[in-house]
Amino acid sequence: MLYFMIKGYIQRYEIPKYLLMLVLGGMQGLLGWYMVQSGLVNNPAVSQYRLTAHLSSAFLIYGFMFWVALSLLYPDKNKSNNWSKYTLSLTALIIVTIISGGFVAGLKAGKVFNTYPMMGSYWVPPGIFSLEPLWINFFENIITVQLVHRILTAITFVSIILYWIKIKKTDISKRVQKGTNALLHTASLQFVLGIATLIFYVPISLAAAHQATALLLLTVALYLCHAHVRGQ
Repeated sequence: MLYFMIKGYIQRYEIPKYLLMLVLGGMQGLLGWYMVQSGLVNNPAVSQYRLTAHLSSAFLIYGFMFWVALSLLYPDKNKSNNWSKYTLSLTALIIVTIISGGFVAGLKAGKVFNTYPMMGSYWVPPGIFSLEPLWINFFENIITVQLVHRILTAITFVSIILYWIKIKKTDISKRVQKGTNALLHTASLQFVLGIATLIFYVPISLAAAHQATALLLLTVALYLCHAHVRGQ
């Protein structure tokens, strides 16, 4: 980064955001060690809280860097359009669903109830509020964590379909049109991968593909957010 600053590729007013990237990268390394440290005990399994924090931090850093890159690729800035708040809300829903997936991974909650759409013979299985206090079930009860993730993924997928249908009826730019189509296709792939990962008992290949596609889905959503916020 110092080289690019000396050469003048990075303007002075841009330095703070690149320094922030550097700091966030260092913090991610520390958070990674903090996560791994939780597994260096008799039971070699990392805390679901630390794993989800590490995952969320990685996605945050990536999202910030991607937004900066988009601003360099599409520097024009106009008034944001009416779809900005809807796209930002949809992106927030995607992020919440990804965080929920972090808890599923941390608790290995995908290794129970390997059926879809029902959980075994139940729509809502017994034991979802078996822990005390009640709120802790949403973070430490594998049944509840999987159920919540199922609900969030369904809501997110349906929301993306409705978003695609509604926005297609409006006058949109080619950039937004391509991004919206990519959002629907990526969400469809992610939904299928999620079901396949579950019913095949979480093979590493499918689980990795599911996580990678989550990042791709967030990428497309951020691309659309940038387009709408910049009025492009």
